[in-house]
Amino acid sequence: MEEIKRNKSLTSFGSVEIRKPILILSAGMISMTMGYLLYRSFILVLATPFIYFFLLKILAAYKKKKLKKAFNSEFKDFLYSLSGSFGTGRHLLEALLEADKNLSKVYPDDSQMIVEIRKILMHLRLTGYDEIKVLEEFKLRRPTEDVIDFVEMYKSCRESGGDFAGVLSKGATLIAEKLTIDREIEAITYQKKFEGRIIGTMPIVLLVFLNIFAPEYIEPLYEGFSGRIVMTISLGLTILAFFMIERITEIEI
Repeated sequence: MEEIKRNKSLTSFGSVEIRKPILILSAGMISMTMGYLLYRSFILVLATPFIYFFLLKILAAYKKKKLKKAFNSEFKDFLYSLSGSFGTGRHLLEALLEADKNLSKVYPDDSQMIVEIRKILMHLRLTGYDEIKVLEEFKLRRPTEDVIDFVEMYKSCRESGGDFAGVLSKGATLIAEKLTIDREIEAITYQKKFEGRIIGTMPIVLLVFLNIFAPEYIEPLYEGFSGRIVMTISLGLTILAFFMIERITEIEI
């Protein structure tokens, strides 16, 4: 119960509010730095909030993707544990208790799947062990394709008396294969992503060096309306290029 309360600040990856105070602070610091570097003015950052919200969106998307990958890995191990428990004749409550025990040996207590298992166990007791209702709530909290398939398979096997242990084992194997393919794709595209990010940050790095070693060379860019316009256009083009590089190298499976 205490673990669940402690993790309220870390919401599900279905929401962008993932450790929001940290994201706000990070985006704010980056915005202030960019504002001074491009305009030599912190005040102008407050007048251009789109920079802040754009950075906040990027950071939230990165965190969301990272959490989703971690959850998929934990969910795969969860399915393997359930499969073994159902194969020995245990019912759902016993299988969940066993999964909690098994996953606690591998993951910390604040990991996403362990928190979800304990929520499910708590809700089972509160609802009088209404398994379908509790699993439907789990599906709403984590609306991923794998979780939805798991809940629907459980409902189907419970109604028809199918081999749920075998279905879970196959499901866990498919998730493991998908994670392996995802890692292989990441390895293939990593170099291009890295190169793209270097190219995207080069204008900023160049601007830093010019400010340090040749400030008089770029002084006209900080004076007058035309200089501000040039800097704003440069910022927009840099953001657009960075966004396009990320989209091109992003492959979903």
